[in-house]
Amino acid sequence: MACPRWRQKIEKNSAERAFHNWKALLYCGRRRFADLKRIIRFGGGEAYLRDDICSLEGFTVALVEKSRFWNSQEVVELIKNNIQCFDIDFLATYLTLEKEYEVEKHFHKDYVVELNRISRCKHSL
Repeated sequence: MACPRWRQKIEKNSAERAFHNWKALLYCGRRRFADLKRIIRFGGGEAYLRDDICSLEGFTVALVEKSRFWNSQEVVELIKNNIQCFDIDFLATYLTLEKEYEVEKHFHKDYVVELNRISRCKHSL
């Protein structure tokens, strides 16, 4: 069902491909990044390796495999910058989602832990 949905969407507006408006921040090795960057760019988005950037500003999504940058403070910074965070395999999963709201079910586990911690802190004030 999802593949026909994407095909119909592209036929309707070829400028809006699968990763249109994505500015993805990837936490992975350089070899893996090269392949994923091609996929995201072909899908209409931009991709950057976390090792190569200094600011989180403007990013829309983070995809995580492994990185020396990945820690709880980094997750907090992603949340502060409104960057949704997923396991790197979400790239393929995203193409099969039927509804936009389904993305929350696929958040990275560390991201969910921090979101819950922040939420508890706000409610206890």
